[in-house]
Amino acid sequence: MSSISNPSELQVTGVAFFGRTFAEYSSFFDLAPAALVGRRMLDVAAGPSSFTAEARSLGIDAVAVDPLYGLSCEALAAYVQIDYARMIAEMRRKPELLRFRHYTSVDAAETDRRAAAARFLSDYPVGFAQSRYVAGALPQLPFADGAFDLVLCAHLLFLYARQFDFAQHVAACRELVRVSAGEVRIHPICGLGGKLYPELPRLLDELALIGIEGTVIETDYEFFAGTRATLVLKAAMTRNAESIVIRREDPFGKTAADLIAEVVAFLAGRYPELADACAMSFHPDDVVVSRSGFFVAYLGGRPVGCGALRPLDDETVEIKRMYVAPAARRRGVGRELLAELERQAAGFGYGLIRLECGVRQPEAIALYESCGFSHIPPFGQYVGKPVSVCFEKATGRALQAPV
Repeated sequence: MSSISNPSELQVTGVAFFGRTFAEYSSFFDLAPAALVGRRMLDVAAGPSSFTAEARSLGIDAVAVDPLYGLSCEALAAYVQIDYARMIAEMRRKPELLRFRHYTSVDAAETDRRAAAARFLSDYPVGFAQSRYVAGALPQLPFADGAFDLVLCAHLLFLYARQFDFAQHVAACRELVRVSAGEVRIHPICGLGGKLYPELPRLLDELALIGIEGTVIETDYEFFAGTRATLVLKAAMTRNAESIVIRREDPFGKTAADLIAEVVAFLAGRYPELADACAMSFHPDDVVVSRSGFFVAYLGGRPVGCGALRPLDDETVEIKRMYVAPAARRRGVGRELLAELERQAAGFGYGLIRLECGVRQPEAIALYESCGFSHIPPFGQYVGKPVSVCFEKATGRALQAPV
């Protein structure tokens, strides 16, 4: 990721704690408020927006999540004071990036957005106690699959593309879709200079590979340049009833044993000169210790893949026995399994994931590269082994961190 500033952009350090009103949300997300009554909604990276407070007053079951929630109301008010001052100053410094359609002036925008923060701060003490303001951050949100009818994410992804790389955007979009039983809406899809996110076509292709449909809709809203578009995501409808389910399993059980035997046979076929070493490089005992596990991927109720998390040290975990049966490949199982292993590693408290595969597994190498894993020199038992290709990736325990 890059931190190089561009004079044609708003100059923002970190992620601003900056909020907006229910009315502004309705405009840039293209929402019909009356249709939201009774629906369960989530506002991700909500900051001091008043959307949740106002939505609740209208009979909408709204929840907000942000990494700063959990701080005292006084601490959040201090963030508001600091970030509002710098954001309003940036608006006044770069008037050429503003479009006075929704607001007639910077003063009008400031008044409205300060009103949003004031409404949020008045609602926060009781709202946090009642769990409508929840501490959490992408790419691991503290909610169950399909917990919300509609999930919103404003002014985080795409806008801060210099801070969050492509893999983080993919992971964040996947997580937003995971917690939604319906749609996800993300706004805007431009950067701090008002230009469309350049990796958007690649992102949509990548999401399609894992069963997520993406559509760009145009809205009747624009204040900052380039903000007339919103991205809508949803899980694609499959042509059959086969779904991918990943479960933690007993590594000594029959299902695990059968899959491990398949992995060993597969590796022996690719590396016949290392058949014995392939069989000995993993044992179920490795993943019955604390902060470890063996996971099985099911497709349509059939076990078709597996992966294990083996601790290396307090901070680092290794993915072992990552495998998808040939008949189940090219159906998103590998990506879903890898994503679940990443989520589990973060949940166990690891900050770093490492893994090894071989030079004769180009499909695995391509998967790891496309999922944001970086090449590293061989580590541990793989040092000095010319067939080993090693990777690592930070777990991204919080995509949006306090500045």
